Amino acid sequence: MEEKLNLLLEKLDKIIDEKNGIKLSGQGMIANNTAKANEILDKIQKFLYFMEKRQTAMEEQNKEIISLLKEKFK
Repeated sequence: MEEKLNLLLEKLDKIIDEKNGIKLSGQGMIANNTAKANEILDKIQKFLYFMEKRQTAMEEQNKEIISLLKEKFK
């Protein structure tokens, strides 16, 4: 999952410029629509936060499963 998140961040770096806004795909131009850029960045931030929470929940669930298996096979 971490690899996928890093790949996503790399791709986002290619399309988003914090100073100038969003780089328009295929045109090599930069949009000065910072409101739209901020909206997209906000959505990305919310998604990454959700993915972090999901990963944490999965790790906790895995710990519980391992603990139960250890108890069962003592």
